Amino acid sequence: MKILPTKSLVAIFCLSIPGLSSAKPTLVPKMELDGSGHQPFAYAKTIALPKLMKKATEVAQAVSPSPEAAMIPQMAGTMLGDPGFATVDPKSPVSIFLFDDFEGDDPTFVMVGKLTKDSPIRKVMKEGGMAMADKNGWTLATRTPELLTQVKDWSPLLTFAAKAPEGDVEFGGRLDPLRKEMPKIKKAMREGLAISPFEEDTQASLGKVMEVAMDELAAMDSMKFALALSDKEIIGRYTMEASENTALAKLFSGKGGGGKISAAQYLKSGGWMSMVMDWDMEGFITYYKHLSGKLKVGFEGEFKEILDGYDKLVADWPKAYDGQVAARYDLSGKESGMNFVQVGATDLTAEEWGKMMVDYMTLTQEMMDKIELFEEMGMKYKFKYQKGKPIKGTPTQRFSMKMQADPALFPGGLPFSEMTYHIAVADGHYVLASERKELGQLLRAVKNKQPVKNSLAKTMPLQPGQMGRWSFDLGKYAEFAIGMAGAMGEESMQKMVDGIRELGLEPLTGSMSMGSGRFSSDMKIPLKTIKEAIGFGAKMAAEANPQLPLEQ
Repeated sequence: MKILPTKSLVAIFCLSIPGLSSAKPTLVPKMELDGSGHQPFAYAKTIALPKLMKKATEVAQAVSPSPEAAMIPQMAGTMLGDPGFATVDPKSPVSIFLFDDFEGDDPTFVMVGKLTKDSPIRKVMKEGGMAMADKNGWTLATRTPELLTQVKDWSPLLTFAAKAPEGDVEFGGRLDPLRKEMPKIKKAMREGLAISPFEEDTQASLGKVMEVAMDELAAMDSMKFALALSDKEIIGRYTMEASENTALAKLFSGKGGGGKISAAQYLKSGGWMSMVMDWDMEGFITYYKHLSGKLKVGFEGEFKEILDGYDKLVADWPKAYDGQVAARYDLSGKESGMNFVQVGATDLTAEEWGKMMVDYMTLTQEMMDKIELFEEMGMKYKFKYQKGKPIKGTPTQRFSMKMQADPALFPGGLPFSEMTYHIAVADGHYVLASERKELGQLLRAVKNKQPVKNSLAKTMPLQPGQMGRWSFDLGKYAEFAIGMAGAMGEESMQKMVDGIRELGLEPLTGSMSMGSGRFSSDMKIPLKTIKEAIGFGAKMAAEANPQLPLEQ
């Protein structure tokens, strides 16, 4: 029988202790360099340059095939004096680190990679004013030569530089410098508002809101963005981590996600935007109270009373929403500029839902009337509530919002300036639609517990850990935008719409997740969609102006 080494036994023991086994690595670690007056806080990192150039070429060729796209690696290498990147290590990442030196005009940075000793890239960089040094097999380049002698140990930075990026390209940074610079940032913000054209009271209100927003940004520990490239798609992923023991960390540690969304079975896929969500309502309300408490410190009188009113309404939201919701945005409807449908679970009756909405609209109307910023911009809001006609015995309600703006400031008017929503409650679900006909269809499906074909529950089921998924159809959105512009009647615009429909563009998709103090969002962009959109745009431009060459 083989006896495990002492170190292995200790490791197993530690992993068995609750709390230790679930410890996660820091999203972006601190890299403290002994001897340096300034520290690295942000970075950009890629896979080995030869590999990156190969992938960049694949993407360029997939989007717009051309001899020029095939020459990307050679052109990039020629600029650096090494056309084939033969003197660059084919396996090691390449990074650039930005330091928290904000006093000078030029940023302090260090580039890190692996070059052969005779690499012509060294000569090109030196001619460009870069100081260089070799440390532990890595080549460092900077415009701040004193760094190369001041830093006694580069291993914290080099250890991180050696780690492969998430995907093919990765950007990240810590927010520590932001917290240190926050007094200066707030001062500059106040000085900017002081010379703005807004009235003094408006300046004070905006200043308070902006300060709260900056404080919440400073509650972030670190952020990271990564891109994965292929000849089929581009995948982007954004992650942010809140500092421990902050309200934001509690929000990002909320439960929920990954379950079956009952509402999603009643909504068809399609439209230019679809989404399925599973919010942690308790966590959301806790965070709302945190923000509200900070805002109310800076307001008195009627505005504070309005905020108090919102607090009471939001406290009852868990009864109105259980956090699970499905929604779809369609092409322009008949009653409003946008056809919007939404279904979610609720514990409220129809009467309770109506009262909540009336209370919310009343408060919002009061707040809009008192916000001097809107008055100064010539904007007015009008909210209206009406009882609707029952649909086969089910009560309905109608809510509308109308916005007016100064034509001199908004000559084209405001988008979505008139919105109407019809609402009903049935079988533990609220149903909302901008068109009454669709409200009736949704009600019938909910009351009969009859899932629709090609539902969002089938096309966008939430995976474990996900709090939301979405799909964005660029082609259908283009149709929607053209309709909103009021140009659908024009022959040329109708031709454009027909052409967009024929393309059948694959939608952009994405998801969101939260847990352990982190929020993540990812997006997938099909290269075929980009290629066809670019090609169609070039074709329409050429037809509009025959003198322009049409690229093949």
